[in-house]
Amino acid sequence: MRIVLVWRQQRVSSDTVSFCTHIGTSNEQSRDFQKIEMSNDTFATPGAVLRIANDAHWSAVREQCRLEGKILVADFGATWCGPCKRIYPKYEELCQVAASDDETRELFVFVKVDIDQCRRVAAEEGATSVPLFKTYYNDSVIHSARGSNPEQLRAMLEAAHEHWRDLQDSQSQSQPAIEQSQQ
Repeated sequence: MRIVLVWRQQRVSSDTVSFCTHIGTSNEQSRDFQKIEMSNDTFATPGAVLRIANDAHWSAVREQCRLEGKILVADFGATWCGPCKRIYPKYEELCQVAASDDETRELFVFVKVDIDQCRRVAAEEGATSVPLFKTYYNDSVIHSARGSNPEQLRAMLEAAHEHWRDLQDSQSQSQPAIEQSQQ
């Protein structure tokens, strides 16, 4: 028996993306669809960590972050992992600190990915040992850190923010050159 997984992406409006998955066997007549809609108000409120429900939810959140130019901060862990449990309060604290700053309030999206619930994502992201933290911008990994070192986690977030600032600066500096060449 072969497992079939079909991904479809559809742009519904300027601020909504729908993802549908069909999961079943190749000889199955019925369809089991799971639909996740992401919109501007779907992300966790600033200062709160969004728990990823499944692989499709991860894909939807990652795509929405790419579309909106946000930095995605992912905590890959497991409920049975002692170091994951010890570092999580620090991760939540960093999320709240980012939400309290005017510049980073709308920039960062913090998520928690349970590797047992999101097995495909865990395999794709190399979450073979946890905790694993990764930051993404424009659908690319900026930084990653393994282990439960709070200072390493803080440094990773600061580096991701600095990376974003550098990109913003380079875009603003290249904008006048583009405008002059168009005149």
